Amino acid sequence: MFTISPTKFLFLLLCAISVTYGLELQDFKSKNIAIQGRFLQEKYLQHFKQTLTSNGEFQLNQNQLFWHILAPIQQKLKITNNGIFTENPQTQTWQELKQNYDKKLILDLLNFDFIALQKYFVISIKGNSEQWQITLTPNNIWLNKIFKTIHLEGSEYLHKIIFIEVNGDQTTNTFHHITKLQ
Repeated sequence: MFTISPTKFLFLLLCAISVTYGLELQDFKSKNIAIQGRFLQEKYLQHFKQTLTSNGEFQLNQNQLFWHILAPIQQKLKITNNGIFTENPQTQTWQELKQNYDKKLILDLLNFDFIALQKYFVISIKGNSEQWQITLTPNNIWLNKIFKTIHLEGSEYLHKIIFIEVNGDQTTNTFHHITKLQ
């Protein structure tokens, strides 16, 4: 079964956040709008020749992120101010993931609060409002054990996020068909 760890899922929150134009950190904030789209995730494992691929849909609505993996195996996840939950397919009820995670970091990611994220990362921004790139380099002991860097690319919305891990693995998430919900 191909699943994503809660630690890595925290960073996937960025996939559904819309950012304002401009390249100053204070300008990168959630527009607090409802959006939806599709994603493709490709996982390259250092000691495994085959790429692990999954795809699905996401929706961000009122600080709730729904992440629905459609293939290769269906799985539904959601993140709210109360935590990270997975849906039990038999009962269709949400069960909280009890793994240890940093709730403050989750909320900072949900709000695309780069000012707060500076506590966890060195942030580098390149580009312009039509095409920008952000590199997050961990400066936190916990995150330094997981990630070398996280690269974000986008325009009006985030279109790609690349996680380069300390162990040599790499995960690329590409987002498409992003639309506003009414």
